[in-house]
Parts: sequence; structure tokens; C-alpha cells
Amino acid sequence: MKCVRLTRSRISPAAVVLAAAFLVAGSEDDQRRKEGEEAVLKSNSPCMVCHIDFADEELTVQHRKAGVMCAACHGPCLEHMDDEMAATRPDRLFGRAEVKPMCGECHGEHENKDAVDAFLKEWYGRRRPNGQLITNNAICTDCHGRHVRLLAPMPQVKPTAAEWTQLFNGKDLTGWKPVGDAKWSVENGVLVGQQNNGQHGELLTEESYDDFELVVTFKVRWPANSGIWFRAFDKLRGYQLDIVSPGEPLHQNLTGSLLSWGEVGMVSDAAADFLTKITDETIINPDGWNTADIIAVGDHIKVTLNGVLIADLKDTGHRRGKIGFEVASGEQYRDMKIMVREAKIRPLSAP
Repeated sequence: MKCVRLTRSRISPAAVVLAAAFLVAGSEDDQRRKEGEEAVLKSNSPCMVCHIDFADEELTVQHRKAGVMCAACHGPCLEHMDDEMAATRPDRLFGRAEVKPMCGECHGEHENKDAVDAFLKEWYGRRRPNGQLITNNAICTDCHGRHVRLLAPMPQVKPTAAEWTQLFNGKDLTGWKPVGDAKWSVENGVLVGQQNNGQHGELLTEESYDDFELVVTFKVRWPANSGIWFRAFDKLRGYQLDIVSPGEPLHQNLTGSLLSWGEVGMVSDAAADFLTKITDETIINPDGWNTADIIAVGDHIKVTLNGVLIADLKDTGHRRGKIGFEVASGEQYRDMKIMVREAKIRPLSAP
């Protein structure tokens, strides 16, 4: 066998120059990366080139005043910033379950438990000014700021340009029509429904609606049998979101169950059919305010209660009707009250 002896003459001068160039370039890249990391740790300016909507957001402003920039939580994100197609994710993003532990690394637990309890009592089941719904599963960013990046619009429904319309003006029953013999009144800015000598009744809007998003914030004095009507018409056929006491003997279900009363074209009194039955009693706040969000577009119905999705289905039973509330008859409900402090609606259209 003949051995081949390698000598320096076998390494071309061009290869040496190229290797040296790579080393220099790598060193320059490392230096640029270091400078880039230092820049984003000192200022949010690189982030605000694209994320200008966060420039005046509460958490961004408060952290910036304390000298804490975006990179402290999300990392330098240099590859993310260099990607003009926005296909590269930031170094660190946080799901809902990860937000509270991450915030706790610096802020710890709430020291004033009484203040937290008072806050939850006031806001449970309601939306904060930042649009976030407060529930038992609320996280830091639900209460503080709106530091949330919406990755995509909700599928299947698309809001029109129309603004929200308040169905209840907080003063009187303008725009509403009582049906039956229940008592309806306004007390301290809250719409209140209760029995009148044990009699049943509904309160319905004068207007009818087809495709919409309806948000209702309500509270109940138990025991009770009530509900939120939508697309209701003629002898109370339509959909109803049930509001009932736990263990209600008539329905054997819990608040949040969805009913369809009657069929289109029926002339007899309506009969109820349960589209969904709720068995989780932790969804509702029995002693405080609750928020129902009802979306109806064509045959698609989607309902959340206190931020929990409780119905997402298709049904062709009812396409247009009124919004309303019920007070049931029965001696066991003589002391019941259904209280509504907000009812607003906006039209929607199919995408």
C-alpha cells in the first residue's frame, strides 16, 4: 500500500482566506447579536416598529417606567425581528396557564386578599374595560391591561361595522314589552323581574333580531326558574338559555342549558326540547353577577357563560325573534328575582 503524505502545500491559499473570512464574519455576527440584545433590553423601540398597538398599553407603560422592557419577559427575539414574513415566533410566548406563574416570579402573590375578594365580588361575570371577562379562572392580564395578542379572528362569524346597542337604558322599560302577569321594574339602575301574586310572565324587546351577538349580565335571587330568550316569537317559541336552581325538579339540569321551544309553523302551545344540558354547577356564580354571551348567525349558535363555552351547535328551528327574560310561576319561586344590569346587542353577518 502506498501512503500519501499530506503537506501544507495541499491546502490552497484561497481556502485559508475563505476560512479566515468566515471566522471574521462569525465574530461580527456575534458582536451584532450582542449589540442587538443589549438594545432590546434597554428600549422597546425595536418591538414597537411592528407592535405599535402595545406602545401605550397599561402593562407596557408600567413596566417601562420600572425599567423592564419587552425582552425581559419575551426574550431578545432577534430572529423574530429579522423575519419580515413574521413566520418566526418570539423567543417566549405565554399561554393562559403560564401567565400567572411568570408574573409571580417578580410580583409574587397578592398581599391584600380582602382587596382581591372585593374585586372578584364586584367584577365576577362582567367584562373589564379592557374587554376581558372575569371568572374564577381569571389571570393577571384579564384584570391588568390588555396584554393579549389575538392570533386570529373567531371563525364562522364576523361582526359588522355596527356598534353595540344597549337594550336596557338603566332607567326604565323603554323598548320592552311585558307579556303575562309578572312584575317588571327598574331598581337602582338594574332591571328586576319577579312574580306578581304567583303569576308567570316574560319581558320581551319590541324589536326582533336575526343574526347577532347578545351579552347579558345577570344575577339571581334563589330559588328561581328563569331564562334568557332569543329569537323568540308568537306564543313564546324560540331559544332560551335556562336559569334554574340546582336540583330543579322540572328540568333536572343546571343554569346554562339551552332549550328550543316549539317548531316553526306550530299553532299549539310550544313544547321544549333541550339542545344542551349543563351538569357543571361551578360555571355560575350563585351569589354574584354572571355574564352570558350568545352568538346566533344563521343556524349556528354559540354560547359562553362566565367565559366557559357551553354550547356550539347548529339548529334550524328559529331564525328571527325577540330578546327577553322569564319569570316562572310556582309557589317555590315566590321570592325569586331575575336582575339584569346590562343587555347589549350588535348585528353579525356570516363571513
